Amino acid sequence: MNTIDAVIEHLTPVNQVEVFLPSGKGHQMGDVVHFLKENDQIPDECRYALLGVPDREDIKRSRNNLGTSERTRAFRGTFYRMFNHFQKSRDFMTDLGDMKILDDSTEESILASLAGLVEYLVSRNITPIIIGADSRTTLFGIRGILQSARYDRLGLLCCDSSVSLLEDREGEKPFMEEFSSVFPENSVIFFGARRALVSPLLFETIEKHKIRLFYKDKIRQLRRDLLFGLNSIQGPGEGVIFSFDMNSCDSGSLPGSMDPLPGGFTPDDVIMTAKTASRYAFVKYLDLVGLNPETDIRNATCSMAALFLFYFLSER
Repeated sequence: MNTIDAVIEHLTPVNQVEVFLPSGKGHQMGDVVHFLKENDQIPDECRYALLGVPDREDIKRSRNNLGTSERTRAFRGTFYRMFNHFQKSRDFMTDLGDMKILDDSTEESILASLAGLVEYLVSRNITPIIIGADSRTTLFGIRGILQSARYDRLGLLCCDSSVSLLEDREGEKPFMEEFSSVFPENSVIFFGARRALVSPLLFETIEKHKIRLFYKDKIRQLRRDLLFGLNSIQGPGEGVIFSFDMNSCDSGSLPGSMDPLPGGFTPDDVIMTAKTASRYAFVKYLDLVGLNPETDIRNATCSMAALFLFYFLSER
């Protein structure tokens, strides 16, 4: 995709009044975000683009006229009501809406379109911020960044308690078999995971492709390792892909993930992780995946994801 018209063709714009009622005073995040409409343009001032990605269940709901998941609506409603404490300028971010679901859409076709959208955004030096269902969202986001050929050296930092991005899926190439030949030379790949969920069979793949895997008994013990990963990746001209799966959060306080488990990040851990990532300008792609409103309680996990983005933007 190399034009804004080609981009809009694949999007369903957000109905702004469903997620935010402007105050007219510019005090809240929703007051300074540009909501993309049909026949619209992304402002020149835009540095970040927010995009929602559906999963299989969302596609089924759409076809049965049951509406889409509350995942992105709950996230947006929380984020846009937050106050603009960091004094972001108007139009610094554009809300692109959600990937469009057509009558013949499949998860594969939607994710393929996502890769093209990410390629377009990165080529314009706009950081994609993706709200998705699972690690396949990350997989196609990576494809888009690689297609842009913008970076000489890439870093991938993935916090996912079950290392699902590395798992083999029926009918698909394993992650590293697909990408090892096209990742730029000297790229750095870090994964953080829970020890009990790392298959011994993965270690051969991890060693072969020089992936750095941190694994602990409790996922929350990985916060220091994530900081080490960011410090190890930094360098001139680099781009870093940062994927944070909400199943890394503790299910006691944040149950709304696809695979809720105890012993994960507390709300304070999530905020500190986001603040840490905010200090690294070379993080050029962020996704927050694994949100599941059906297991959430009073949108606590969606709200936590919104806080992650809020603090990720704090020093950028």
